[in-house]
Amino acid sequence: MKTKPLDYRSILGTPKTRAEVLKEVQADKVSYAMFQNLTDELKEELIAFCMGNRGLRLTYDPFFKYIFNPALKGERLSEFLSLLLGEKVEIVEVLPKESDRISDESSLVIMDILVRLKSGAYADIEIQKIGYLFQGERCACYSSDLLMRQLSRERAKAKRDKKKFSYKSLEKVYTIVLMEKSTAVYWNHPEQYIHHSKQVFDTGLELDLLQEYFLIPLDIFREIPHNKISKLDAWLYVIGSDSPKDICRVIEAYPEFKEIYNELLMLRYKTRELIEMYDVYREALRAADEGTVQYMVEEQRKELEEQKKMLAEQKERITEQKEKITEQDAKITEQEERITEQEERITEQDAKLTEKDEKLAEREKELTRRSQQLQEERIENERLKELLRKANIPLE
Repeated sequence: MKTKPLDYRSILGTPKTRAEVLKEVQADKVSYAMFQNLTDELKEELIAFCMGNRGLRLTYDPFFKYIFNPALKGERLSEFLSLLLGEKVEIVEVLPKESDRISDESSLVIMDILVRLKSGAYADIEIQKIGYLFQGERCACYSSDLLMRQLSRERAKAKRDKKKFSYKSLEKVYTIVLMEKSTAVYWNHPEQYIHHSKQVFDTGLELDLLQEYFLIPLDIFREIPHNKISKLDAWLYVIGSDSPKDICRVIEAYPEFKEIYNELLMLRYKTRELIEMYDVYREALRAADEGTVQYMVEEQRKELEEQKKMLAEQKERITEQKEKITEQDAKITEQEERITEQEERITEQDAKLTEKDEKLAEREKELTRRSQQLQEERIENERLKELLRKANIPLE
């Protein structure tokens, strides 16, 4: 028996009209003032969620930490990391943001959690609104920063325990970046949505250099058809999609995820708390490093100018090709006209030859007729000569 498809309203709650939602928002002056400060895009997202038309995006820092708070719900982040890393991991500690690099260079970084795993490894889990144009360099810096933090901590621990520090005490550091909107370099690989990297030697020398990277463009993930979703895919849908269709699909495949969506559903009935979370996210974006944003804009402008230049060159080449084609077409037309003239002359000559052939045929007929006539006359003369001989009549 075929299972009846889930109705997204059973997950997203009782529908409300836009007017009802706005009335609830306006009921609290403080929350309404914060609502007014939101961008139009964020306002529409909030309204759509409260109406029951869409879910919430966990790519926003407040909502991600609401669901994945390592201190309260560490098992969720542990499971996600276990599936991503391909080994069982357990979060034992959330690290404070001791380094200045997050706050100083956090343009459009909208989520960042640093954790220590049971194995001793460190992991930096980060979500970006827009993938940085200099992603590789930034990832290298983040990873190095995390490794140095671990080094400082292990040295301090060895000193405290009055033991000799050893580099063998260091564990892996994972830099995990999820991008809500990825840059062009990722779209060169439109069928791949998890890019894993670790340092290896081209000679086959085996040394563990500790640093590993996972880069996940969520927009590419959503574009790829998934006939059957894995548990890791389900987590990526939970994090990266607010579509009712995707939400239903996740719960149909893995019913345990309904608990997460139920927690998010409760925010529909906590209007002030919901608006405050959106306001925190808005402030995070507003406080983004303007220099980095400007850099990205400039790079995109350069890229656009290069594309325009390439387009102009392509148009010029196309114009030249069109002119060549037009010239070739004119030559072909001229050749066709010559061929037509030659064909007409040949046809005319053929007609004349046919006429000559007919006249020759008539002349041949006439000659044949005359030849036959002469032959008959010759026979008749011979017959008369024979008769005259028999009658002894002289021929003259």
